[in-house]
Amino acid sequence: MKQFVFGYGSLIERASRVRTTPEATEVHPIVIHGYQRGWYAHVNVPGLTTTFLGCRRSDGPESVNGIMYEVTAAQLARIDVREAGYLRAEISPEAIDVLSDVDLSEAIVYVYLSDIPAGQDLSPFFPSPEAPIVQSYVDICLNGCLEIEELFPAARDYGFAANFIRSTVGWNGYWVNDRIYPRRPFIHCPNAYRIDQLLQDHLPDPSLFNLIYFE
Repeated sequence: MKQFVFGYGSLIERASRVRTTPEATEVHPIVIHGYQRGWYAHVNVPGLTTTFLGCRRSDGPESVNGIMYEVTAAQLARIDVREAGYLRAEISPEAIDVLSDVDLSEAIVYVYLSDIPAGQDLSPFFPSPEAPIVQSYVDICLNGCLEIEELFPAARDYGFAANFIRSTVGWNGYWVNDRIYPRRPFIHCPNAYRIDQLLQDHLPDPSLFNLIYFE
């Protein structure tokens, strides 16, 4: 039985993904149904006062797009370390739509979930002045989405990057533009202009883009 990991945030981008799993160069875009992505994950790491993307099961019609890639048992153990603070869970095959030519009949696909039950109020976990969204992290996620659109016509037709923005909850005005001095050692983002345009076009409240502040 093959094992796959579903990446719905920074793991979508190749450079970010291969830092943990150098062999993870072959990916497949998928959409999982019955899950909800949002800005509500907080990792207990000293010096990282940031809100990250989380994912949880949903009782509603929500879906999450991302990528999956095959892993060995040893690689899965390394990813467990990287994703400390999240809970690894198996995704039901019936919940998965694939946007590429891949056979999942003999596969297990795992997702790393936030420990927040479906239906629980998310607002206490959303970005705050103490733990804002940081643009360098947004850039990595959306740069990954743009990479996937270039590689997979079905993902491009689906509007992979735009749907990433639209299907993510918790966007708000606590959002720091840290591109010049990233809070984490993220790389320079050559797609910055395209990412800014996507955000302006697809945020649930376009005025949020004008509230991003520098630090």
